[in-house]
Amino acid sequence: MFYYLNGQENEKDLQEAVFWLQKAAEAGYIEAQSNLGQLYYFQKNYLEAAFWLLQAAKQGLPSAQNNLAVMYFDGLGVEQNKERAIYWLQKAAYQGDLSARKNLVMLMEGQPDSTPDTQFQNDSQSSVPSGTSAENEYDTDQVVKQETTEVRRGIVEKTRFGAGVVNLNK
Repeated sequence: MFYYLNGQENEKDLQEAVFWLQKAAEAGYIEAQSNLGQLYYFQKNYLEAAFWLLQAAKQGLPSAQNNLAVMYFDGLGVEQNKERAIYWLQKAAYQGDLSARKNLVMLMEGQPDSTPDTQFQNDSQSSVPSGTSAENEYDTDQVVKQETTEVRRGIVEKTRFGAGVVNLNK
């Protein structure tokens, strides 16, 4: 699939790359889920991006957790929700994700003129900062189940009605 994205050994073919990424993502491959989410993000298909990043984030991929948090922060494909952004940033930061740690500090300090960093690549990991907790007031299983249901519903509604944002603040 990456050969089709990059044009290595084959002619560059985005449709073929998406086809194989979709197959791998549907089979549960975490990296494929994250990469497909990133691809949709850059194509500005935020509902699909949120869905696939959520799948990878639920399985614990720190870069997907960070990128999903940024989508919550910006309200892209999901309704803007600072608490959910912090929730996913904490999970990623706890695993040593550098972008998530930076974004978490920025959000916690309330720096309104800053924009969170997406990490659409695998950055090197570092140790977890002392005092960082991956848990907060949310029940993890409940949040993930609700997000999965709402993102899927948003994709169906977009397909049916051309809607653009999933409301996860119910």
